[in-house]
Amino acid sequence: MSYTAINNIPSYVGNIIFQAGHGFIVGDVLRFDGVNYVKSFAITLAAASVDGMCAFVMDVNHFYLVQVGTVLNLATAPNNPAGAYVPGAVYYLSDIVPGALTENPGTNRGEGITTCFKAITTTSGYFMANAPQEVDNDIDDWTTVVNNTLMNVKQGYIVNGVGSISFTLPTAFSEGDQIMILGAIGNGWSIIQNAGQSIILNGTTTTPGVAGSLTSNNNWNSVYMIAVNATQWQILSVAGTLTVV
Repeated sequence: MSYTAINNIPSYVGNIIFQAGHGFIVGDVLRFDGVNYVKSFAITLAAASVDGMCAFVMDVNHFYLVQVGTVLNLATAPNNPAGAYVPGAVYYLSDIVPGALTENPGTNRGEGITTCFKAITTTSGYFMANAPQEVDNDIDDWTTVVNNTLMNVKQGYIVNGVGSISFTLPTAFSEGDQIMILGAIGNGWSIIQNAGQSIILNGTTTTPGVAGSLTSNNNWNSVYMIAVNATQWQILSVAGTLTVV
């Protein structure tokens, strides 16, 4: 059975706001900065706070701010840069366009993740003001490795192979993502790069791309590394001496 709207009457809780020359449009996601309402933006935890959505523009100085409820007549752009809203999809505050929504929350360390909207139709949905959670790139889990492995971010690896283990860097990662390799049993390990990737160790950078690598010199060598951007990692701490190619 599919969902069918029986009316187009909005239902929400909010307030009429006076703010001279506010400049907002229906669908803008907003926060109160202590003086004025401004567009929320997920690039920092403070800016990612969501206090309401502009549901109706009365004139250049007045708008209706919804804290919770159904919002109608939403434009697909610029509020949802990806295009029409997907019914049933959950949306987050964007870290790319201020005041906009996205299906893909930010992944950079220090950004905010704020869930605040669920689409009902391609132009309407249920909105709720919400506080952000900070993006966490820290190590979440540890796994023992006995075979060659494609690494994941936020993951720690304990080497326990019979021979040398090859670790391939993730194909995609973001600034602040972390990985750890703890040498234990076996014959050491090496880190293999994908096209365009490189690793910095004590000021020395590996050869960019698949020709570059970082290799342990004994089975107890360990590294703690953090992504400095979308293509490069830096070793923050190391146990033992590594070979840089």
